[in-house]
Amino acid sequence: MSNPLNISRVSQLTGASPKAIRHYEAIGLIADIQRKGSYRTYSARDVNLIHLIRVAQKLGFKLSELGALVQKGRALTWQGVLRLVEQKHATVLDELARLNEQREQLNRLRVELLECLDADEEIIDLTHIDCNLMPGHASG
Repeated sequence: MSNPLNISRVSQLTGASPKAIRHYEAIGLIADIQRKGSYRTYSARDVNLIHLIRVAQKLGFKLSELGALVQKGRALTWQGVLRLVEQKHATVLDELARLNEQREQLNRLRVELLECLDADEEIIDLTHIDCNLMPGHASG
């Protein structure tokens, strides 16, 4: 793939739409795109970078996060990619911990509400439910 590729061929190879490819260029994720007349031409490096962008997006990366990897004048490095993946991994672990805590709070609230149902009360009295169990509520 040493010959320059047009945007249609790059789109076929990467699965990225021409509009997405132009957007990646506009926001600086792919830079120094060559031109042949008024047409963009892409290299094998560009195709690999677009593949990386697409994989990263599928893994939950935002395009703004990927901008740190590709800055004008700086080559993409494996260390940079690894550092970004490790940061995302840590973020996902934090989010999992937060979601697990929320799941536990919802389970405790569910148990409280089931007890209320078992009491078969006509008037719903939620004053005995611990507000600390309810996500998003601070105790006061």
